[in-house]
Amino acid sequence: MSAEHRSLSLPATPSWPRPVWVGDLPPRIQGMLTDVYALVDKGPSPLGMAGLRMLLEQVVRDGVGVDGNLRGRLYELHNRGFITAHQRERLVNVITYGNAAVHEGTSVNSEDFRYLLMSIEHLLLGHFVLRQSALGLPQNEAEQSLRSSFTP
Repeated sequence: MSAEHRSLSLPATPSWPRPVWVGDLPPRIQGMLTDVYALVDKGPSPLGMAGLRMLLEQVVRDGVGVDGNLRGRLYELHNRGFITAHQRERLVNVITYGNAAVHEGTSVNSEDFRYLLMSIEHLLLGHFVLRQSALGLPQNEAEQSLRSSFTP
């Protein structure tokens, strides 16, 4: 067997900056993301790519009350306006490369992995942090009066 086993011990300086909002994530998601970061610090790997896919599945499964496969649920998130078409396509790449990591043991290069990780971070930030923050904001009065003026 020529595959090298890598330890999950953290280096003194992480290679990937941790966003300040990670502490605002639900504990289960925060733990998974922390595990992915530990893998990222060692370089791209099939386990890191599988971890990104796993994070995506957890968010999408919780965010869509629809049965079906991961891609179908992702499209439903787009149809409901939770993600843009561009976000959906980036996240489809996470599914594709995550599946290849799980089934074939392959990974992507460092640059592509960083792009896919940023796509997952963007989803987590929007779904768990910004959405929760926005729930506590007062509704824009101008927008509210505009809506009421068009109500039949």
